[in-house]
Amino acid sequence: MNEHIIEFKNVTTVLGNQIIHDKINLNFRKGEIISIIGGSGSGKSTLVREILGLLQPYRGKVSVFAYDMAHITEQHYLELSKKWGILFQSGALFSSLTVLENIMYPLHEYSVLPQNALEELALLKLLLVGLPKSAAIKYPSELSGGMLKRAALARALILDPHLLLLDEPTSGLDPESVTSLDELILNLRNLLNLTIIMVTHNVRTLWHITDSVVFLGEKRVLDFGKVAKVATNPHPMIHNYFYGPENIEKSNGH
Repeated sequence: MNEHIIEFKNVTTVLGNQIIHDKINLNFRKGEIISIIGGSGSGKSTLVREILGLLQPYRGKVSVFAYDMAHITEQHYLELSKKWGILFQSGALFSSLTVLENIMYPLHEYSVLPQNALEELALLKLLLVGLPKSAAIKYPSELSGGMLKRAALARALILDPHLLLLDEPTSGLDPESVTSLDELILNLRNLLNLTIIMVTHNVRTLWHITDSVVFLGEKRVLDFGKVAKVATNPHPMIHNYFYGPENIEKSNGH
């Protein structure tokens, strides 16, 4: 559990002529659920893009599974991309494909298995995320918000990744669906020994399933640690995040 699989060393990120992050240092441990939080414009999604190698820092180093993302070869990047799965905020399912076709889509790029084997693997993932078998032949437009998230999660898991990146996984869901999806994410981490990095605004999710929290603000990491520790930080931005009018009940009633 102490193995660091992602490291940010003195990372400064500049977009245009604006500094987004200034000398950030972070280590993410294997097997944890880590939530990245902070105000709008604090660079939460920017961190994820740097983990994926989609954005290079102006200075500093980002390492993922010991690979330096600024100097990774094309072949090593291809191997690395099989180790992560991504759940986008919108789900990003193809509207013209069925749920089963969406789930097995990444397999067409990375696998040489016959079609029936691909379908079997996709069906296993569909059941793993709690969707009924009947959902396999449905199209995204026929699914509820919670089912869409689960279908997208099944696709993110299809290559059996070690790392799962979730962008606002509970966004747009009702409280009951949020709780259900939180439980699923926690169970998947425990069952598959995943490391999960999640961008979220949901304070209840933080208290419920998160091991560590990164709080971004003022171009830096304002705090990093267990939720209970970060929530007691007196910094005005952090205090308002946890105990402002919108979230005080969720923080007090966790």
